[in-house]
Amino acid sequence: MPETTRFTVVYVKHDGQWLQSAIRDETSQELTCHDRLKELEWLVGEWINESQDAVVQTTCKWTDDGNFLVREFTMKTQGQPVLSGTQRIGWDPTRRQFKTWIFDSEGGFGEGYWTRNGDQWVIKVEGERQDGLHASATNIITRLGKDRASWQSVDRTLGGAAVPGINEFTIVRKPPEAGK
Repeated sequence: MPETTRFTVVYVKHDGQWLQSAIRDETSQELTCHDRLKELEWLVGEWINESQDAVVQTTCKWTDDGNFLVREFTMKTQGQPVLSGTQRIGWDPTRRQFKTWIFDSEGGFGEGYWTRNGDQWVIKVEGERQDGLHASATNIITRLGKDRASWQSVDRTLGGAAVPGINEFTIVRKPPEAGK
């Protein structure tokens, strides 16, 4: 009976020939959801973006079981909340990538998949607004260091029509409060 396993091979080109540099058999125990999510653990904490138009505060934490990250966000303009929501991030074992589910305070919801490209995460999301219009976007989060990241949203559609993107902006980790 044939056996199927996963393995990784690293090739190097030497004197015009491709040679195997390393081979790793992946028949060992699969990583847990928590182990896989450690790749996004840098998101855990409180983050803020302040611009002339709005203030966005985001908190990211582990769920009690450690199998998901939960991000909660609030956007304020002129000191008044205008939108809030929750994002849950987990591991999709079928697609072998991170999946996200998003719910906003207006009744909209969506889901998407994360792909890593170095220090950049590309998240393709689709969903429905509270008015029934289908929306989609490609969100790009770039890690700029331990306490900084940039965020932008491109390739946005609403009801099948293209809409303007959201220009790149920087979010920073809130420092701990004095005395804590």
